[in-house]
Amino acid sequence: MTVAEITKLFTDELFLISDKRLTDIFLSYMETVDDKFFRVPASSTGKYHPNFALGEGGLLRHTKQVAKIANDLLGLEMYAPLSSVRDEIIVACLIHDTKKCGEPWGEFTVHEHPILAANAFRTVAFGNLEDERMEMICDAVQCHMGQWNTGFRSKTELPKPKTKVAMFVHMCDYIASRKYMNYGIE
Repeated sequence: MTVAEITKLFTDELFLISDKRLTDIFLSYMETVDDKFFRVPASSTGKYHPNFALGEGGLLRHTKQVAKIANDLLGLEMYAPLSSVRDEIIVACLIHDTKKCGEPWGEFTVHEHPILAANAFRTVAFGNLEDERMEMICDAVQCHMGQWNTGFRSKTELPKPKTKVAMFVHMCDYIASRKYMNYGIE
């Protein structure tokens, strides 16, 4: 997918990122993401996401919703301390599932997808973004599964969120994945 196509898909979310350099890194990273990311449902079985995130483009809609939830919550007084890292949080939300079905892209969710996405982002961001900011984003992506850090088909144990940023990104993903939520997304 081209930068122009990606920009069009993420128009609203790109306005949430104030750092132009980080926006450019995000767009460069998204160019490397398999095009299937933009077309598949958020859940291959339908068990773990609400109806709006199923069907064609469901994973993209879920991803955008995670970023919107993050933006809304960051506007609350209780999350004001995280506003200084808003850009990093938004980018972590936008890339958290970009390797959902592995590398190369497969048919089903791959348990290690958070680690794959974080490592792929590191490859693009390395040398273009301060290490501390890059690692903050990658840590949040690696931990976005929260307590669901073990898989029955995998021996890999994902890290659990320990930082406020990682806990916040996990919470936004969790809220967006609740089956009883109906967000009215087009």
